[in-house]
Formats: sequence, C-alpha cells, structure tokens
Amino acid sequence: FILLSVGLALCGWRFLYTFKTTNTPNRKSRTGFFLGLCFALSSLQNAILGFGALFFANNSELLFATEVVSHLALTALAVVCIYTAYYIFLPHSSPYPAIITTFTLSGIGIISAIRNPFFPFLTPGKGIDLNMSFIFAGATFLLLFISLSVFFYIFFKIFQNTKNREVKTLSFIISTSALIGIINNSIYLLLPHGTSASARTAIFHIQYQG
Repeated sequence: FILLSVGLALCGWRFLYTFKTTNTPNRKSRTGFFLGLCFALSSLQNAILGFGALFFANNSELLFATEVVSHLALTALAVVCIYTAYYIFLPHSSPYPAIITTFTLSGIGIISAIRNPFFPFLTPGKGIDLNMSFIFAGATFLLLFISLSVFFYIFFKIFQNTKNREVKTLSFIISTSALIGIINNSIYLLLPHGTSASARTAIFHIQYQG
C-alpha cells in the first residue's frame, strides 16, 4: 500500500505536469486541479492502510481504527471523483444526487463498523487479514468501485481522444490499473467469508504484486 501510495502520487504529478503543458495558457479549467485532488486522495487512502499495517500489525484495535479512517478517506475520494466526472462530462447536470448516495453508502459502512466492530489480524503467513464484516466490506467495495470506475472512464476517454503520445500512454496505464483494481478488490472484499484468511490474503497479495 505504501508503494502504491507513492506510485499514485508520482503518476498523478507526472500526468498533471503533462496535462498542464499540453493545454493552451488561456484555457481556464479546473480539470487539472480536480484530477490532482483525485490522485492525492487515492494516495492518502493507500498511505493510511500501508502505514497502519506497518506500525499496528499486532494491534487489532488500531488496525480497526486504521480501516475506519481509511474508509473516511475513501469516501472523500469517491465524492471528489464523482464531482470531477460531472465537471468534465456533465457540466450542466447536478452531481449532488450521486454524492448524497455515496455519503449514504459510507454512512451505512461506518454505522455497521460501530455497531459490530471487526478486528483485523496477522495471519500465519505474515499477511494482515482485514476481517471486515460483510456490510462494511460491501460498502468499502462500492466506494472503491465508484472511485476506480471514474478513474477508468476519465482516462480511457483521454486515451481515446488525445494525440499526445505521453498523455496517451499514461492514460492507458491509469485506466488499465483502475480496471485491475476493481477486479482485485471485488475478489478480496466480496470473497465468501468461509474462505480461509490465509487464502484471501494470499490472493490479494499476489494480485498487488502483479
């Protein structure tokens, strides 16, 4: 997660630099700012998970707190992604119904975590099983699905429309990574809870290494 956080930050910085240099100086658009904010929040969310796992691997209570804080960061990411998508593609439509729905999904997850706390733990294979409740895992996946779907759509459209080779390459990498992220998290978060913790964690780690 830490490496992913650094990668997202660097990739976002590089893309925004290229985005800025390929646009006309008099074009007043906040697209670059919103895309940068999406990358920053995505990097932050992964950093929270990464450093939480690094420092609190043997403390279930603090790992639980890490997951809740990460969930809040993920909520912010999903909201900004929605707003960015509307700003770019649907400037005359209101994003607030979708944003309210996102806050509702997040709230369901948080309430579920408060009422039925779950406690991540270190597996025999030295991986951390998040041990999420089904409702919290479902809410987390939906927030990730919203965020990554927006990333995929925005950068796939840029890939299709741009003639700049560097922008096209970066857009392809980002859109493909977002699609892989959706598949990866769907397997881990929605995998039946009857599956062993070691198996779930191994699948998750193998996909991230890929």
